[in-house]
Parts: sequence; C-alpha cells; structure tokens
Amino acid sequence: MKLRFLGKNSTPGDSPTLYASDRDSYVVQGWKVLAADLLMRLDVPDGHTVVEVPTELFEHLTKDGLPAGEIKNCERPRSQPYWRRAVELITSAQRDELFGSFARDAFHLELRDDYGSPVEDTPYARWQRGEPDDYAWLDPWMTLMKRVPGEGKTVRRVRVVTEPHSQYVEWEHSLTRLNTEAGEDIRWLPRHRLPEGIAFPVAGNDWWLFDDRLLAVGYFDAEGRVLGSELVTDPGTVAECVRVRDRLWSIAVPHPEYKP
Repeated sequence: MKLRFLGKNSTPGDSPTLYASDRDSYVVQGWKVLAADLLMRLDVPDGHTVVEVPTELFEHLTKDGLPAGEIKNCERPRSQPYWRRAVELITSAQRDELFGSFARDAFHLELRDDYGSPVEDTPYARWQRGEPDDYAWLDPWMTLMKRVPGEGKTVRRVRVVTEPHSQYVEWEHSLTRLNTEAGEDIRWLPRHRLPEGIAFPVAGNDWWLFDDRLLAVGYFDAEGRVLGSELVTDPGTVAECVRVRDRLWSIAVPHPEYKP
C-alpha cells in the first residue's frame, strides 16, 4: 500500500494523522479506543480496530477533493497554518544528498521516542535479544559524517526524549558514541525540561536545518517510519526554526554528560 500524506492535528509527538491510499481508501492514525463497554457496543469484528481523532483532522479531506462544505462540525480557521498545506516529499536518499551542498551547519531536531527504518529493523531486534552488533549497517552514514567535519562543517542534533526512556531511545543512546566519534555534536533534552510555552514550528515534526536557510521537514507514519521530507525555504518558517534551535541547544545536555 502506498500512502499520501493529507494532514495532521498539531500535537507534538502525538498527532492524529490522515493519509489517502492507492486503494481508494483512507488511513487514519489516532488514539486507540480501549474502553471495553464502548468496543462491545460497536461490535468490533476480528481484524478491525477503533481509533479516536479530533474533528478538525477531517478538514484535510479538502486536499483530496472533498468540498469544504461537506465537512460537518468543523470551523475552518481564518488562515492556513503550515501543517494544512499540501506537501511534496523527497526520499531519505534525496535528503541525504543535501549534506553534499551545505556550507556551514546542519542541525537536526528529533522529537519522537520511537522511529522505524528498514535499515534499523534487524540491528534493533538483535539489541533487544542481547546479541552483538558489528555496526556495518551504519557505515554509509558514518562515512558521510566523517567527511563533513573534515570540510570545516558542523552537524548537530538535539534529541527531545521522554523519561523514563522508550526501548528505542535506550538503543539510540547506546549507539550515539559512534555518531560523536564520527564528528557529530549531539545533545539530549528531557521532554519535561522543555521551556514552558515553547511552540514548535512545522506542526511539531522533526526537521533538518541547513545553513539557516533550508529546512527538510520529516513526515512519519504511525510506526515512526519515514514517509519523506518536505523542503521549505519560507523565511518566516526558517527563522522560527532558527530561534527554536538556538533556544533548545542552549539548554540541552551534551551527550557525554547525559546519563539515562
């Protein structure tokens, strides 16, 4: 099944999301309904599940040709926020090509506690079973990162994580020494230490910021697998991301000092 991103509800790290599929259907990510009495009343058959989403999520159906007037009980906003626009996504490989063209600094903001990637599936499963890893799957990225600092450029990350950590973050933390040895500068920020009232640009998605001028905004499915990235050069959006980056970088904990 191929999915086309239509839109999401702006809730950082926990955003109901709507997709159109190539099967003439829609895929909805939402909050799983667990109330037994409700499930019994709905008579949910085997192979089905029930999710709850906010009503405004269905405004994104306008991107798929449904007239706005047919969407009931939804008050349309006066302006169109960033996350309501139709997006064109590039692949992860195309995004990585940007590391060959930036001049000074690449910064990544990571907001999820779980990610999914075909490259990571096998080593992550081995780690969960307590098996050794030769890290050969990391070679392409490590080779790229070792070259970038040698060219006088910086690659930085802030990882906003929930404590106690998810299993994925525990595994990610165990690997980070390899990133830093390759030249990346990585800092961690516990989610409960986020500045009060901070507003994340681009709907709380992860993003790469290159040279304070180009954004590659990541989109994910319900399992945290990358759907692709949107390239953004809008000066206002970029400026918001620069401000968030500088604020979080100043309070995040350098990797050698961050103890899970």
